[in-house]
Amino acid sequence: MDIAERALGLIEVEYEELPAVFTVDDALAAGAPQLHERGPGNLAKQALFETGDVAQGFKEADFVFEDTFETQRVNTCYLEPRVCVVDTDRNGHVTVWSSLQHLFGIREKLAYVLDIPVSKVRAVKSPYIGGGFGGKLDMGPMEPLAALMSLKTGRAVRIQQTRAEEFATSNRNPFQVQLKTGVKKDGTLTARTAISTLDAGAHATHGSTVITVHGLFGFMYTYRCPNRRWEGRSVYTNNVISGGFRGYGAPQASFAVEQQMDAIAEKLGIDAVELRIRNAHREGERHPIFPADFTTYRYEEALRKGAERIGWAQRKPAGSGAGVKKRGIGLGSVPTWTSNCTGQPDLYEHSGAIVKLNPDGSADIASAAMDIGCGQNTTFCQIVAEELGIPLHQVRMAGSVDTSNVPFVAPMHASRGTHAAGGAIRAAAADLKVKMLKVAQHARSGTLIGSTSLNPTVSPIPAGAMFVEVEVDTDTGVVTVERVVYAHDIGRVINPLGAEGQVEGGVQQGIGYALMEHTQFDPETGACLTQDFLDYKMPTACEMPKSIECIFIESNEPSGPFGAKSLSECCLITPAGAIANAAYNAIGVRIHSLPITPETVLRALGKLD
Repeated sequence: MDIAERALGLIEVEYEELPAVFTVDDALAAGAPQLHERGPGNLAKQALFETGDVAQGFKEADFVFEDTFETQRVNTCYLEPRVCVVDTDRNGHVTVWSSLQHLFGIREKLAYVLDIPVSKVRAVKSPYIGGGFGGKLDMGPMEPLAALMSLKTGRAVRIQQTRAEEFATSNRNPFQVQLKTGVKKDGTLTARTAISTLDAGAHATHGSTVITVHGLFGFMYTYRCPNRRWEGRSVYTNNVISGGFRGYGAPQASFAVEQQMDAIAEKLGIDAVELRIRNAHREGERHPIFPADFTTYRYEEALRKGAERIGWAQRKPAGSGAGVKKRGIGLGSVPTWTSNCTGQPDLYEHSGAIVKLNPDGSADIASAAMDIGCGQNTTFCQIVAEELGIPLHQVRMAGSVDTSNVPFVAPMHASRGTHAAGGAIRAAAADLKVKMLKVAQHARSGTLIGSTSLNPTVSPIPAGAMFVEVEVDTDTGVVTVERVVYAHDIGRVINPLGAEGQVEGGVQQGIGYALMEHTQFDPETGACLTQDFLDYKMPTACEMPKSIECIFIESNEPSGPFGAKSLSECCLITPAGAIANAAYNAIGVRIHSLPITPETVLRALGKLD
């Protein structure tokens, strides 16, 4: 490594500096340098969704609210940097070990880049990955470069990114959201429009799909509204690319929608919890877009239980507290989310698994589903133990798994681990149980194996509501999250400790997103100024709330394994809006941009020019 870095220092490169654009406004301006031949201009993607008659909806409104919100670029900050090892044999077969979240994805993408059949690429599953959060969905330059060097040298090649390289390659897209909502005096939404602009960076990668998910799940699916229109633009700039990140565009939308819902409630004199319930979907309703029903939907119960636990009824009017340090309580929610990607076109979301019974009565699970730090392996073992009726300690994940010996599994993304991958694993265990019963009356011969490959037919809807109490020091501008109550409708909770860990991790990431995290770049050159965790402010144990209380609203979702839905992404979607609403309740001034730093607070209070 040291030799390679010294060698790099000896290379002299001459660059031709070309005009650059580092903001979406500059990139969309007339005469802006075009980054790619494909146009128009620097638009990577333009999308539009519309239902009803928006113009008529605004005519029927008694009040119209218009706001603009902005979010920043933040890093995934997983503990294990991206790393890969690639080895080749004399026949040109390539074996890759990589920290990506999609075992079969790395095989297919590497084969495509190398222009060889997928049968000549074998991807080996890592038992665990040190965090992913969506940032390890894409294959980067490491794997192809390592493969080419291995093919040239006949030796195994290992490449690992430095933390500085991670900051320049794995970020959440910044957004600008212009939101307009029409509402009647009784709080009924009549019309809503939004224009969202995403900074995709120099190459779109996930930017073109993040903008779509942002529009669908952030605006079109959230609250009931008969007339809706959303326009989205993914824009090329000379900034670094941004990939997938937990929530996939929904945190940016929630920051805007949940703040405006609170502003509407205050203007109309309606309780903010009641306003959300009044405009929420109902169990048994047809989904607004997907061909499915809200089979289990306990959003109202989550709101009411969370409000009771936080002491919502005792919340004071905005900015009414005395003294320098003011307390506030806020709410943010995710009315609808997804348990996998089922129902979206052009997505192959199959999951397969093999469960093998051993002579001593134990069972092994062979699955390409990756454990990316959320405890999926434990949950999978629990599912098999329950289905087969054996103790948990007698179930284990198989150690030697690669793309040549297990069925296809889609990426570990979109909150699909328990519902989709777990559902496939349960089906494989059920298949094994049928075979066990068939041979129960006879002496056993051969190995008993259950297997499956399936695609979930529905995507059940989880929901959640986050209540936070903050303290704002009006002299220093520091916002401190003191207490969190997080209520979730996730169907049956299979792994309670794992679920609590998901919530607590989501709160930690959400506090960072809301209050401090921001990947910094030179505005003139575009160079990444954030090099390590000393340069990048993120929450430590010192910034965590004194109390995080989890409330799980359980139901029996018929499509999920043992009634389970999903949880993961919901945990990070809501905190930014909830914290912003709590800060407003404390100081009486609303902040429309992230992060809400001390300087931002002081400027909002008129104490900083």
